[in-house]
Amino acid sequence: MNEIHTNNATLPPLETEVVVDPATPGSRIAAYLINVVFTLIAYIPLMVMISSSFNDLPAHRADLSNIGEAFSWTWLIGFLILLVYALLQIRIMSRDGQSFGKKIMKIRLLTTDGTNPGFRGAVLMREIVFNIALTAAASLIGRMLGTGSTAGDIANLVSLLVWLICFIMLFNRSKNRRTLQDYFAKTVVVKLPGK
Repeated sequence: MNEIHTNNATLPPLETEVVVDPATPGSRIAAYLINVVFTLIAYIPLMVMISSSFNDLPAHRADLSNIGEAFSWTWLIGFLILLVYALLQIRIMSRDGQSFGKKIMKIRLLTTDGTNPGFRGAVLMREIVFNIALTAAASLIGRMLGTGSTAGDIANLVSLLVWLICFIMLFNRSKNRRTLQDYFAKTVVVKLPGK
């Protein structure tokens, strides 16, 4: 069996030899920002529908006691657009190990053994479970160290610290630029070979 080689480290054996380079910090950051922009664009129809629903209420009835009138089938359109976007993102992440941003930046996820992480690795472990675990841990630490709004501030600070650590990890070439999410899901983000 051959191995996957990166510039500075060797990953576990594979059937064939594949040489990959870890994705650059710039390409990973750009992919993340592209995903943020696409997500914001997907939210726009919902925000427009919500805004127009409340603007259509008569001024004397704009209080929240009649909020049921503000809801209309147009909200459903906004939710459906957001749902379609999320399902498409999940599908390509599961199938290709890439989000829309990663596709554009020509990078992808692989497991540490060089296979496609699929839904379990790319979506469930790396995105959903990691973020739930981070939120729970940050909340617990916040409650242990503070009370009331102070606990929330501490929890936010812990979350920010974790994301800062992940950002710094992007620059650690000796560890294949793996972040905490990558370790959690046993993945690595690599450059796609040029054509």
